[in-house]
Amino acid sequence: MDTEGEKASAPATGQRSLIRVTFQNKGLEAHVQITPPNPNPPERIIKALELRGVRDGLDMPAIEALSKKPPEDPVCVARGKAPVPGDNARLEYAFVTDTEATGPALTEDGKVDFRDVNLIQSVVPGQLLVRKKPATEGKPGVSVTGEPITATPGKDTHILAGKGVEISPDKTEAYAAIHGIPALVKGRVTVQPVFQVEEVDFSVGNINFQGSVVITGNVNPGFSVKATEDIEVQGNVEQATLEAGGSIRIRGGHDPAPSSRPRRTSTRASATATPSLNPTGTSRSRGTPPTAR
Repeated sequence: MDTEGEKASAPATGQRSLIRVTFQNKGLEAHVQITPPNPNPPERIIKALELRGVRDGLDMPAIEALSKKPPEDPVCVARGKAPVPGDNARLEYAFVTDTEATGPALTEDGKVDFRDVNLIQSVVPGQLLVRKKPATEGKPGVSVTGEPITATPGKDTHILAGKGVEISPDKTEAYAAIHGIPALVKGRVTVQPVFQVEEVDFSVGNINFQGSVVITGNVNPGFSVKATEDIEVQGNVEQATLEAGGSIRIRGGHDPAPSSRPRRTSTRASATATPSLNPTGTSRSRGTPPTAR
């Protein structure tokens, strides 16, 4: 919107100057154009701005320069305070959602143990999985005429829960409802009670899982598999360590080493066992009677 301010005469030429005030950028800027571009006292320019309601945010150096040698184009001489948009709501996960971010563990002497690649993240009931940070309203701005400018609020988001997950009453947190492995599947948080993997090798590393483990392939030499529930190996176990709070089933063959044989553990008893194939081809634990701890 254009506005004519006070007209000022130009002493050198006798011509009268027209001071025009315009608003730009949704009222955040006031521009002045002097036609013809003759020198004018700063007071006349400020008076023209006041007639349009502009009293704050004046750029005095710009007004001084404009009064001495005005250009043909409009000049910004006042600026308001721009509104600050609100932050969008965001979800902060308490587990690593990108498995590529995991890596091998360091031993006490600083060496890399490529058998511990930290691939599995076990959780227990009640463990925090994700917390929602709410959106903010932002901060309003002020135009060059003192009028408030509404800020754009941040966008909201929601926690999507799948199986094995409970959401807090205020919908801002989600917790594991069961033992298992947390996962983010198509934006939905879940806890899977069974961890399944094709092969236990350097691509997977050692397994230590709160729940049951199913291995559709082999457990290679030197690796360990620990589970609080059952372990099922559909392939072979070669000089590896298996420890389970439940049963251990090996469908393939087992090549034990003196220090690495299947072991069934519980809170009350411990037993060292070696597998024996039944007529169906399923291997089960068989060993010395449990001894009280």
